[in-house]
Amino acid sequence: FWVVTMYVNGGLIPTFLLYKGLGLTNNFWVYVIPGMISAFNMLVIRTYMNGIPDSLEESAQLDGAGYTTIFLKIYSPLCKPVSLCSSQSASGIPGSMQCYTTVWIAS
Repeated sequence: FWVVTMYVNGGLIPTFLLYKGLGLTNNFWVYVIPGMISAFNMLVIRTYMNGIPDSLEESAQLDGAGYTTIFLKIYSPLCKPVSLCSSQSASGIPGSMQCYTTVWIAS
């Protein structure tokens, strides 16, 4: 499923309707958000988070931390590098290949 979503595009009209429904038309965030939530970036982030040892979560639970605290205090700081890479890939060369389409859809 992940590979199919990387190769097949939904088309211009469904993309425009999605951006309009999210309120992203005539807005700067139309350039940032769609690239950050692409299938490739989700796959990279998931793989990175699966590489974090489970012992960190177990030790935090032994210290009395809840799931929200574990995510905010342990996983979020450890995921800063992959978050930076996914945001750079969204605005970098892969994002610039679709720049003309996004500008045309956004306005």
